[in-house]
This record gives sequence, structure tokens and C-alpha cells, in this order.
Amino acid sequence: MPARSRTWFVALVLVLSSAAAAPSSAQAPPPPAPPPQGAAASYDELVARAKAGNADVDYLALRNAYAQSAGYDPYGTKLHDPRREMLDAYGRGDCAAVLAKAESIFAQNFVDAEAHLAASLCHGKLGNEDAGRRERAHARGLIDSILNSGDGRNEKSAFVVVQIAEEYTVLKVLGLRPVTQALIHADGHSYDRFETKSSDTGEKGGVFFNIDRLLAVLERELHPEKR
Repeated sequence: MPARSRTWFVALVLVLSSAAAAPSSAQAPPPPAPPPQGAAASYDELVARAKAGNADVDYLALRNAYAQSAGYDPYGTKLHDPRREMLDAYGRGDCAAVLAKAESIFAQNFVDAEAHLAASLCHGKLGNEDAGRRERAHARGLIDSILNSGDGRNEKSAFVVVQIAEEYTVLKVLGLRPVTQALIHADGHSYDRFETKSSDTGEKGGVFFNIDRLLAVLERELHPEKR
């Protein structure tokens, strides 16, 4: 594993395995009013609640809302360069650049867990404790919402993701390195199956991710006449 990737992996595991973030002492603005009864909150409404410091953010609902938003980019094509630049900046210790890149990512995709982690780490280094705790809580909430969707051991208990980046974030959290990847179709669903090795022991294994939502977008793009 390259040095930068190893450093980032260690930071990811340490932050996400730490004790739950304490509530911020700073007074946050009141969260937006909930939508009318029976109406699902929009992506923008849920992002506003998260930014306002709402302690009861439903990160699964937030990720699902992102997948229904106009800016949904399941394959991360729009954010490939900003994410790379953010991690490069983190590797050289330029926290001002990290935070600027993270904010540019949030403007397009607030459910990018690793961008929240990078922001958390840099806020911590700069002494912005409240901001660091908020960003860490976002990262933990987003990742936990994926881990709670299954155990990844087979198709029936696959982790459910809404973007490709989530697959690699989960593998890092589990301490696994991807070796090979295969697309599998079974019982009307689609899965990415990764052959993996433990980053610590080298033990081989496999992890399944349900990618139905991602492939639905690809299908619409390839066959717009079916919309």
C-alpha cells in the first residue's frame, strides 16, 4: 500500500473507531422545520438539517435522498479530481486546501464520507474542535448507515451502496484491500463482489455490495428511450 494511502487508511480507522463525538458547545442555528406529515424530506432539506447540527440526522434517508436528487453522480465522475486533490493536500499537510476542496465536494455531494473525514481531521489540526466533531459525526453517520444495511458476506446480506466511492470507504473501514472485482446478477439484483485481502494479516475473503441503484442510473443513460 502506498505511503499516502496507508496514512489515510490509519487516519480513517482511528477516527471512526474513536468514542462517539461529544455534543458541540457552540450554539447551532435551529434546524429547518420538518416537511408536512407524509411528505419525504428532500435532499436539500436533509442537508440543511445536518449542517444546522441536528442530532437526529437520518443518514440513510440523506443518502437515499441524494440518490434521487438532480445532482446524483453515482460513479463520482464529477468529483474524481477534487477528491484526488483533497487527498493530495492532506498528504502534504495543507489543511487550508483540504477544507476548501472538501467544501467544494459538499456543494455537489454532501454524503461523501471521506470528505467529511478529511475536514474533521484538518479542523482538529487547526484547533476547530466543534467543527471537527461535527464533521466526524457526519462521517461516522454516513458509514454506519452503510454498515447497518448488511454484513457483506453474500448476495442476500450485501452492503447497500448508492455510489461507487462508498464501496472503497467500507473496505478501508473493514481493513481490507480489494484484489479483484466482479459484477454479479442474481434474483433480479446486481452486485459488486470483491475478492479481498486483510491489510494486516493478508487473509483472503470476499465482500458483496448491492449496486441496483447505480446500475439503474446507467441503464437510463444508455437507454433513454425506456424512461
